[in-house]
Amino acid sequence: MKTFELESWNLYIASIMKQWLYIILGAGAGGACRYTISILTSGLMTTSGTLIANYIGCFGIGFMWLLLESSQIDRTLVLGISVGFLGSLTTFSTYQLELFRMIKDQIYLEALLYFTVSNLGGFLLVILGYYSARLMITAN
Repeated sequence: MKTFELESWNLYIASIMKQWLYIILGAGAGGACRYTISILTSGLMTTSGTLIANYIGCFGIGFMWLLLESSQIDRTLVLGISVGFLGSLTTFSTYQLELFRMIKDQIYLEALLYFTVSNLGGFLLVILGYYSARLMITAN
């Protein structure tokens, strides 16, 4: 009986280690993409890199959610993409800091616009990602 318990424990640990590996690899790729977006948008508005990264993340998380719900993709891969890649790519803390700085600098209209565009746009992109995945699944 103890051999069976040890085998189960070893399989459980191996499963967790695989999930961690996927998350770590995804996080590295997401961070590199986030940095690249910052470089590519450096000549635009100061908040454009954050907004673009967060929009990509919102679409991606909606897309991944339906794939996970419908069992169309391995759960470990979903963790690597959603927790690792998208978690590293999106920048909620940066978004909050940028918003705070606008308010501190008394740029209230720009802060309100940024808040509205970020939140409404992000929400709509989660929905778009979800239904895009649904279309992809039903097409196959």
